[in-house]
Amino acid sequence: MEKKRYIFFPSLSSGNSKDWLIKNKPMKSGITSRFYCDTYPEEYRHKYFLLSAGHNLSNETLRQDMGLGKDSFVMGDSGGYQICTGAMKWKPETKHRIMTWLENNADISINLDIPPRGKMFGYDEAISTSYENFKYFSENRLGKTMFLNVLQGSNQGEMDTWYHKMKDFQFDGWSIGGMGGNVYGIMYAFALFLHNKELDKTHNKYVHILGASSVQDFWFFSVLQKFLNQRFDSRIQLTTDSSSSNRATIFGSWFYDINWKTMKQITNYFGNKGKTDYNLDNPLPCRLNCPACVDVTYADIEPYDSQTYIQMTNHNLAFQTNAIDNLNKLVDSHEEMIKEVCGRDYMTLYNCIKSVVLSENPIHEFFKYEQVFLKYGNMAKTQSNDTVKNEFFQF
Repeated sequence: MEKKRYIFFPSLSSGNSKDWLIKNKPMKSGITSRFYCDTYPEEYRHKYFLLSAGHNLSNETLRQDMGLGKDSFVMGDSGGYQICTGAMKWKPETKHRIMTWLENNADISINLDIPPRGKMFGYDEAISTSYENFKYFSENRLGKTMFLNVLQGSNQGEMDTWYHKMKDFQFDGWSIGGMGGNVYGIMYAFALFLHNKELDKTHNKYVHILGASSVQDFWFFSVLQKFLNQRFDSRIQLTTDSSSSNRATIFGSWFYDINWKTMKQITNYFGNKGKTDYNLDNPLPCRLNCPACVDVTYADIEPYDSQTYIQMTNHNLAFQTNAIDNLNKLVDSHEEMIKEVCGRDYMTLYNCIKSVVLSENPIHEFFKYEQVFLKYGNMAKTQSNDTVKNEFFQF
C-alpha cells in the first residue's frame, strides 16, 4: 500500500477570503485566486479545502459557489466552536440542519461536538449534548459524507471520560479538538487510542487535528504520519486544518523562509502599523516563484488593500504546502539528516513519538517520555477521576 502523507486543509470559507474565492477574483498575473482549480499552476495546486457550517449555514450551496469540484477533497466543520462561544445560537433542531449542510457540501465532516471550554456549556452539559448529537448523526446520516467522532477534554481525566462515552459510535475516524499544536495533548490522545486498540478498528480511517499549522506542527504531523504508516500499513490518514495563511495576512505577515532549528517562520511585514521603508520598485523576494508573486513588486503589496490580501494569502498557502512537502522528504530521508537539519532536541522528540506510536504499551511509553512532550505543550493531568484511569489502563 502506498504510504500516506498527512493532509492540510486550508480553512478560508469566512471573512474576506470567502468573498474573493466565490467571485473568483484573479491575482495580478491574471491567474485565478482559486488555488484548487484546474487552471491554477499544477505545482502549487492544492485540492484540499475546509468549509465551515458555523460560518455558512445559510448558504446551502457553498461548495458549488466556491467552485470546489468533485475532484476536490472537502472537509466540513460542524460549527461546534461557534455554538460553544455563543456566536451561533443553539437549538436542538439545529443538529439536523447542520448534518444536512455537511452532507451536501463536504466529503468528510467533523461531528457536531460542543467543546467543553466555551462560555455557553460546562463539561457535563457539553459531553451530554455532544453525545446526543453524535447519536442523531449516527442514526440519520445518509452516507453522502464521511463523519468523524470527536475527542475533547482540557485534561487527561476529561479526555478519558469523553473517549469512553463516545467510543462505541462507528464513524469513519476521529477528530482531536481543542489541542491546536499541543504535542503533549495530542500524544496523550494517540496513546489513549492506541492503548484501547481504537485505530485497529477498520471503520476508523482518519484522525483529524483541529486548528494547527505552525512549522513545528507540520514537522510533528509528518513524523506522526510516518509512524502511523508503519504501525497500520498506511491505513490511517492524518489530517489538519487552519486559516493561518489568511490570518497571517490580516496581521501583515508574508512568509519568507524557515529557521529549521527553531521551527520558526521568517516573515516580511506589511500593514498599517510600523510600515517598513521597502524599495517599492523591487520584486518580492519569493523563494518559490509561486503563482501569487509573478510580476509582483513591493509597491503592489504596499497599499494593503483587498488585492494585497489575495496575493499574500495565496503566497502564504503556497509557502505552507511547499514546507510540508520538504518536511515529508526530510522525515523520509534518514535520521542523521533529521538531526542535522532540526537539531538534537527535535531528534529526541522524534524518537519519543516513535516509541509511543510503535509500542505495545503506549500509555507506559507516553508517561516514560512525559517530560519531553511537556516541552512542546501542556495540559492538566487527571484531576478527580483517577478511578476512570485505573479502570481502563493497566500498566
